[in-house]
Amino acid sequence: MDVRGPTACLAISFLLLLSTVSVSAITPGTVYDVYLLNISVKIYSERGEVPPGFLNVGVPINLTMDGLSQHVFIINSSAVAGGIVFNHYDVERDEDENVGVVFSLDKNYSVVEINVTSKIYVRVRPPPKLSLEESGGLGDIPEQVKSRYLSENDAWVIDDDIKTVARALLDPSNVLRTILNYAAWIDENILYPYEPAHLEPWNSTRTLHRGEGDCDDRAVLLIAMARSVGIPAYLQVGGIYGEYEDTITAEEGRVRYRLIDVGWHGWAMVYIPPWGWLAVDLTFFKGANIRFVARNGSTYFRINTDDPLNHIVGAALYTENVFILGNVATIDYIGPFKEWVKLLHTYGIFWIERNELIYQGMKTLGYTGVNEVREAATMIVYTAYALIGVLLGYKLLKIIRRRIYSQLA
Repeated sequence: MDVRGPTACLAISFLLLLSTVSVSAITPGTVYDVYLLNISVKIYSERGEVPPGFLNVGVPINLTMDGLSQHVFIINSSAVAGGIVFNHYDVERDEDENVGVVFSLDKNYSVVEINVTSKIYVRVRPPPKLSLEESGGLGDIPEQVKSRYLSENDAWVIDDDIKTVARALLDPSNVLRTILNYAAWIDENILYPYEPAHLEPWNSTRTLHRGEGDCDDRAVLLIAMARSVGIPAYLQVGGIYGEYEDTITAEEGRVRYRLIDVGWHGWAMVYIPPWGWLAVDLTFFKGANIRFVARNGSTYFRINTDDPLNHIVGAALYTENVFILGNVATIDYIGPFKEWVKLLHTYGIFWIERNELIYQGMKTLGYTGVNEVREAATMIVYTAYALIGVLLGYKLLKIIRRRIYSQLA
């Protein structure tokens, strides 16, 4: 059965991430899908203290490395703690050029509330036209790209087992065929956890050795395989618009997310000559075949496809209403999650978050449209987008599982 729906989703509540450009870069006459993203968060501590460094809000700028265009503007934002409104924030940039701001609280508070509304303009991204015959080889990848996107980090650890699998499936003269081989191998050997699901992000070796992983886990494994043979790759995450709702709880009820018409997702970006950076989606793509599998008392999805090219040309980035949240190429992807969970328990913190994505239709922006955006952004012309969160990498793995189940039943 072919199921179109986010078969894997990511809790992206973190110190980052949304791709954008300044208002002055908007191309006159370009058609955009327009969304409002409303995010509200209430953080409170049963011990009466939310530490000042616990709250971070991301404002990313010029994030994507593949030329995809979107524009995001803050419409309203506020941070309230102890009855005091905080408007000042500091701007920070990480190694992956994700620009973030941090609301600075002057002391511990028992309750902190954040509300942000942003307007997102996203250009239509047509699927790429690919053929195996036109693909370049390893020697066609520019050295300047290799220099940044081949290293190991805490997520894509490259051990001997990953090297063995990757080299066995490598075609040095055809990068596209190699990546499709890797995607097909992951389809066959890595299950998607349904019940019970894990919430923490896994690195490549854990996913390989456990034989299971969700959207970003599988993407991270593909990235490690690609990097081990000299193919540049990195993780990209984003939001998907769809008519569904869900509430997810974690950490013994300390974390609760209410999602309305939005799901979070992760995929690999791989440099494939001559096309450059292409999305490779291993869980949510057009042409996916999904079925339930039982193993050792747990339930999984088996996700595969009759044509491995569907992992690219059918990727959510090219076939769904998707906006990009950010890129993870070199930054620590695993550690911040563990530190955040530790803080939750140390301070007795509860994190209650509501995300709602509202589609407002299509709009053609010309010079008049730019003026409208400038006015709507209340003069925050060169600022991008605020995404509520704490630190990188908290995942929502069950966002639409009931929807999928109803289609499979």
